[in-house]
Amino acid sequence: MVKWCLEHKEEDYAQKILLEDVRNGGSIRSSDELNKILRRKNETDLLKEELLRRVQDNLKLEFTFFSELRELLPEAQWKSVVEEYISQTGSYRSLRMKLCGEIGEENKIKEIIEKQVENFAGSFCDKYSSVDIASQLALAEKLLKKTDPEYAKNLGKQMVKTLLRNPWKRGGYEALRQIINGFLSASETKEFLEELVKTYPTRQAMREEFGCRRSERTRR
Repeated sequence: MVKWCLEHKEEDYAQKILLEDVRNGGSIRSSDELNKILRRKNETDLLKEELLRRVQDNLKLEFTFFSELRELLPEAQWKSVVEEYISQTGSYRSLRMKLCGEIGEENKIKEIIEKQVENFAGSFCDKYSSVDIASQLALAEKLLKKTDPEYAKNLGKQMVKTLLRNPWKRGGYEALRQIINGFLSASETKEFLEELVKTYPTRQAMREEFGCRRSERTRR
């Protein structure tokens, strides 16, 4: 009904339904339309309740929700909410790392990325095509830039070396090369691939995929 009202420009009626529902603790939760209306109507207390409920429900969150909560809550309470979210292992990892950076928990960032690397290394196969782990390593590097700038890069390199203890088919080397490109700069990638090729000189598929000329051509 709310969606229909909004689509047909009956915004006043949609607002009435949504506001009544949230005041009564009803089932409508965390819709973008509701949050926009609460902001526009200056319903600060209700907006705070709704954002807190979204965090507690552990739905897919955005960093902006915590930024808004920071404006609505006392600093100590906001930090408590953040710490509680970080402690939930099922929470979204990128957001947890960003929030760790916000409250200066560098060691927690390391714990999160280490666990991700461990899980990835345990499940990797030559059909694995996602570069999510590379983006996570890049995020960790960014968040740790001031205190430990080489930590995430070294962790990623060690992960690749661990995976290379077993020979892979061409598809596996291709996936690894994509991952390496994701968390190292172009010059660092070139240097690291050269090191790996020298370490495993008999792996023809790896030499073909990691060969410097091929890597540079692929990036171009």
